[in-house]
Amino acid sequence: MKSLVKTFNSFAYEHDLWTLFSDWLDLAACSISCQVDFATKDEREARYMETISRYKPEDQHLFAEILGQVAIELEKPRDVLGDLFGELELHSKAKGQFFTPYHLSRMMADILVEGQEKYRLSEPACGSGGMVIAFAEALRAKGKNPQRCLYAYCQDIDLRAVQMCYIQLSLLGISAVVDHMDTLRMERISPPWKTPAYMMGPALWMLLDEQNAPEVEKPLGQLTLFEEVSA
Repeated sequence: MKSLVKTFNSFAYEHDLWTLFSDWLDLAACSISCQVDFATKDEREARYMETISRYKPEDQHLFAEILGQVAIELEKPRDVLGDLFGELELHSKAKGQFFTPYHLSRMMADILVEGQEKYRLSEPACGSGGMVIAFAEALRAKGKNPQRCLYAYCQDIDLRAVQMCYIQLSLLGISAVVDHMDTLRMERISPPWKTPAYMMGPALWMLLDEQNAPEVEKPLGQLTLFEEVSA
């Protein structure tokens, strides 16, 4: 964690930390999404290019370095970006936003995990994804592989929270849709973010098995599965 904070601070001389953190989230999320979600690729690729153009080449390299550091930190799964958000003291910029401490999320996850074979987890205010990460680790502690038995549908009204959640679940190989929406009003603000594991992994077929035959036969490009889950 110290290395991540140090890297962010190393090029905060021209940009404030909130802008740096927000831009890094946008760049990392878009770069992952563009590899797997072709329905939103053009829009997110354009966003990526517009954001990265504001930084010098040496700073662009540091953004890539941060993504690598986050991936390394997640080798011990936990809410890395939620912790980083706190370490960078960005709470005041985010209107006092705090994320649930990971040890509490893990305690709740241990209570929730039972003996079933497949799990669908709904997180209507996902924050940085700590609860989903904790649930995946609770499954692993029970001898289950969350990459094969867990699907998560996550929602948050804050785009930065959505992107934090999406980046972490993507790097951890968790099948999930992270929706940028107002959960109380059930109004979508921008297109959903679908992790690589959701787009390509076996958990997608786990959900399709539970649909009736006509639904299964519809092309995946119509996102019928996502609409079913979010209804």
